[in-house]
Amino acid sequence: MALGLAGFFKDRNRLGTSIAIFVRFICHFISGVAFFGSFAPEGMSPLIYSLLVNGPMIGIEGLICLVILTVLPVERIMHASSTNTVSG
Repeated sequence: MALGLAGFFKDRNRLGTSIAIFVRFICHFISGVAFFGSFAPEGMSPLIYSLLVNGPMIGIEGLICLVILTVLPVERIMHASSTNTVSG
């Protein structure tokens, strides 16, 4: 659901993707504290544990998404998909 937020930024793909990734990180962070905080090593705060586990994971995945989005010819793909009609 969080990644669906990118669709609200139709003309600004990278901004929408960045916001969606950040909201996804917030959801994972809260989930990590609430449900997986018990897995934190003894003496470590569940907040820090969730940040250390989810931060790099979501961060790297977000960077990969942004790189792919930058490399793909998104405008050309969108134009080609909107001009194609199904004849039948």
